[in-house]
Amino acid sequence: MTLMLLIIAGVLLLAGFVVGLVFYLRELDDQPDPRMTAMRKCGNCNYDVHPSIGQCPHCGAPMGKPNADVEQQVRSLLDQGQKIAAVKLYKDQTGVGLAEAKQAVETLAARHGLETHRGGRLGVVAVVVLAAVAFGMTIC
Repeated sequence: MTLMLLIIAGVLLLAGFVVGLVFYLRELDDQPDPRMTAMRKCGNCNYDVHPSIGQCPHCGAPMGKPNADVEQQVRSLLDQGQKIAAVKLYKDQTGVGLAEAKQAVETLAARHGLETHRGGRLGVVAVVVLAAVAFGMTIC
């Protein structure tokens, strides 16, 4: 009986590890490849501009980094748990693409110690619940 409980606990632990690993790998897969250079959209005329260019060749609008006000607004939205709104604001204000805006917002959040995603904990929760159910069923 004790051996069976140990086997069940081991299987549940292994299953939780596998589920956690799957979620971790999924998070890694969602991150953009830094070798790929995404074109930015000019906020003024919507023209595609290479990130290395400082101004839009079509209308001459500056394509610089966001000012402190935009960063403050993004941080405020992140504090409220509104990551999608923060990414949209950053994208609209800077003219960058969606993937670049998401990466910039996550970098800004990490720099200021803000959490931007939740995931990878489901495996741990599943193991605890399944272990409790397994041990609870055998005790009764």
